Amino acid sequence: MVLSNYKPIIEEKLLYFLKKLVDRGVNPNHITLTGLIFGILSIISLYILKNYAIFLLFITLMSLMDMFDGIIARASGRTTKFGAFLDSTVDRMEDAIFAVSLMILKIASPLECFLFMVGMFLVSYTRARSESLGLSLSGVGIAERGERVICLIVLLLIYPINSLLSRIIFYVLFALTYVTVVQRIIHVWKNLK
Repeated sequence: MVLSNYKPIIEEKLLYFLKKLVDRGVNPNHITLTGLIFGILSIISLYILKNYAIFLLFITLMSLMDMFDGIIARASGRTTKFGAFLDSTVDRMEDAIFAVSLMILKIASPLECFLFMVGMFLVSYTRARSESLGLSLSGVGIAERGERVICLIVLLLIYPINSLLSRIIFYVLFALTYVTVVQRIIHVWKNLK
């Protein structure tokens, strides 16, 4: 909810740095898929290589690609229905990567991580289903995807220094995710009655 209000300003600032990619005609779908590759590499770094620094690098790059693909698509006039579909699909995979990372690190139990992933999926599903009924949910809910990703990156940055604080952030984010689902259901109920 907070980030959506500042989205145009954030995009304008980021576009200054992404202008070269736009000018070169970089395909936004390639940026989306690059983000997914970074996400897969983050799990490999954490689970197989056991290298937390490389994991943090890849998961941060994954999150940045997730932000850049849409900006590049809009700035270059290359928004497509398939691009939107691909972006949403990859976003769900990246949500799962975050949840699996939290489980591997034992920040939360496997059940808690599973329920958190379900909550993240529900936030996105409620928006997609609502939009299919003609009602936009952009800006509805306290923990939209942007806020969740920022909190997750902060949580992961803090984890090596203070694992207890990371757990607290996780539980707050967990609760806010489900609050967002309820907020969206109520919003749809009020507007589609």
